[in-house]
Amino acid sequence: MPEEIEIPEKGIILVISKSNHYNDTNNKIIKILVNNKKKNCIYLSLNRPSSTLFEEFKENNIDNSKVLIIDCVTKLAGEDVERAGNTIFVESPQSLTEMGAVLEGAVESITARGSFLFLDSVTTMLLYNNLKNVATFIHFLTIKIRYYKMSGVIVSLEEEETKQIISQISQFCDCKIII
Repeated sequence: MPEEIEIPEKGIILVISKSNHYNDTNNKIIKILVNNKKKNCIYLSLNRPSSTLFEEFKENNIDNSKVLIIDCVTKLAGEDVERAGNTIFVESPQSLTEMGAVLEGAVESITARGSFLFLDSVTTMLLYNNLKNVATFIHFLTIKIRYYKMSGVIVSLEEEETKQIISQISQFCDCKIII
């Protein structure tokens, strides 16, 4: 994995990562955008609970106050939570309609212009939803990102199972970075 990741200032970026670089890649991108470029972040997490992410951000000196996490896994694990600090909880990674509604509210509650949406990850979304629904949802996300003049980072693992969705969603993105 390269020491430095070159992240464009604007646009929607599709990041394709090898599984062994996945966490480091995510943390580096968040750190660049939050700390270096001073952007607010809406982090749509389908892989890890917000408590784990905030711990990692702290360990990596990422400014947690600039990150709002939409957590799609904590309730799936059985915890009964509604909202806590900079976290909004969604039922599961299968709840695309709920994710969309929560995202809409989150974007309206922060200063969207100049902020970015970080989607972690397309690969996990495919475990819970069919290909067509995932492509449709990501298209919806990219429309919202552009409408609110935000930036976006969409992460997918480089796997055989993701080749078809990557070819479909690449058309919605401004560039693709393979790490």
